[in-house]
Amino acid sequence: MATIELVTIAIILSVFTGVPIGVWAAIKNKTPIDQTARGVSVIGIAIPSFFLAILLQMLFYGGLGWFPLQGRIDSHVLIDAQFASVTGLLLVDTLLAGDWTAFKSAVHHLALPVMTLSLATFAIFVRTTRNLMVEVLSQDYIRTGHAFGVARSKIYFFYALKATLVPLLTVVGLTYGFMLGNSVIVESVFDWPGIGRYVVNSVITNDFPAVMGVTLVLSSSYLLVNFIIDLLYFSVDPRLSPEV
Repeated sequence: MATIELVTIAIILSVFTGVPIGVWAAIKNKTPIDQTARGVSVIGIAIPSFFLAILLQMLFYGGLGWFPLQGRIDSHVLIDAQFASVTGLLLVDTLLAGDWTAFKSAVHHLALPVMTLSLATFAIFVRTTRNLMVEVLSQDYIRTGHAFGVARSKIYFFYALKATLVPLLTVVGLTYGFMLGNSVIVESVFDWPGIGRYVVNSVITNDFPAVMGVTLVLSSSYLLVNFIIDLLYFSVDPRLSPEV
């Protein structure tokens, strides 16, 4: 569950930061803002995860001392912890128990792995959203909305963004699988006790049944997420429903 928690938080962060920036870049098409967003997206996709992880450790742990280097929670906090493992998701369990000290420690330990894991997908969402929005904003019905004096915020975030949700949902499903694979590297660097580190240790010790089991679990998770995405298509665009 440690891996699921890490990947889920990372993809939520990527969506809620990458999509608005992509929309903003499309609105400011061919301006310095757009060029900056496109440049950041290229850099985000190009930087290897292991290199970014080491840079973040050097900056935020070695230099500034803001976040811990490795692990999932401070050992002294875990000894005095007042929460029980109910869901396996540390943030949820500490919230349910009202253990704010453990919750704060868990958030601090999540910060660097989440930043590392989410950068590439953040860049993907910025680029994808920007390209989709540029195409939608050139449509006739968008120009008609401007001509009739419809509020710009309503045009951009209701009509235009809504038209891009189906392909964006597809990207969410694809990037979830990418993150599951990328978590192997991130968990190894940050000593995160998840499936990624477990499969690395299994490969080192030639524990092939464990590797096969992890592959099955990750594949099943990927299929489940994409099945949920397929169901969401019908809510976002009712025209895709087989009943129509």
